[in-house]
Amino acid sequence: MADAHQGNKWEFPGGKVEESEGIAAALRREIQEELGLEVLKSEPFIGISHYYHDKWVFLDVWKVTDYRGNAEGREGQEIEWRPISKLKARDFPAANIEIIEKLQSM
Repeated sequence: MADAHQGNKWEFPGGKVEESEGIAAALRREIQEELGLEVLKSEPFIGISHYYHDKWVFLDVWKVTDYRGNAEGREGQEIEWRPISKLKARDFPAANIEIIEKLQSM
């Protein structure tokens, strides 16, 4: 959404961990809420601290290695599956550049 922080940029699915919720549980909940997918397996991938001019963020990034279902934009967002080689840093928020670089170096 254009009025959101870093609006009009692509983003990887996910979100905030709720109080009394573990990271893996938050990942499963967020993927279900945003995409309608059931996460079957996941593993930690990278942790990123990034400072924007107006806020500090920490991204605890996990890699989903198995899931069930067909992805759909459940929050009205456009979704797109892209090969890792086609991810372009300029299309994502600055904090995501490190994720893309690590994916493309594997």
